Amino acid sequence: MRKMLALGAWLALMVGGIGCMGDSSDSSGGYSAGVDSATKLSELSDADAKKVCNSASDFVKGYVNSGQYEEFTCRLFALAYGAQVTDGQVDTCNTQYDMCMKQVSIAVTPTATCTPPAQCTATVADLEQCLNDQAAEVGGIDLPDCGHADFSMFGVDMLDMYAPEDPHSCMSLESECPGASELINPDVQVSGLPGT
Repeated sequence: MRKMLALGAWLALMVGGIGCMGDSSDSSGGYSAGVDSATKLSELSDADAKKVCNSASDFVKGYVNSGQYEEFTCRLFALAYGAQVTDGQVDTCNTQYDMCMKQVSIAVTPTATCTPPAQCTATVADLEQCLNDQAAEVGGIDLPDCGHADFSMFGVDMLDMYAPEDPHSCMSLESECPGASELINPDVQVSGLPGT
């Protein structure tokens, strides 16, 4: 199955459960787009589409601002780096993790493609459900620290290994409204990874 969330947003969602949201969460702790949930996506005004994009960006920023995103990103990077050497994997992993935590920088901005899809029967509620289901599904993924890692599991295929399939709600959304997921995929830029 196709994974709809961009890698940056996927990593951001992976760092915690849906209880750790930014300012765009509803009373249950889940994502809320900030517009009438009964509105069809094809009927969103440009202003409301922008609200949806901004709220998705704020939702992801909640993870980045918590510091968990950097920790998760650097742990994933260090485990992958440690898997590339044959001797001293734990030391290499720890060194890369420490370097990463000192220099990594992460920025989240709303997607540049913030246009409501035409000819779409799905609603804002369907879009919210997709992001909430995605967050719930990936929220429980836990990476080991360097000292407890089986480095044979962290080769080039590790992103596929850890990336879950899209929930049914997201597959239905994309089927009904191709491109709708772009409204909830903020641009996540990671810079400062050692050696990049």
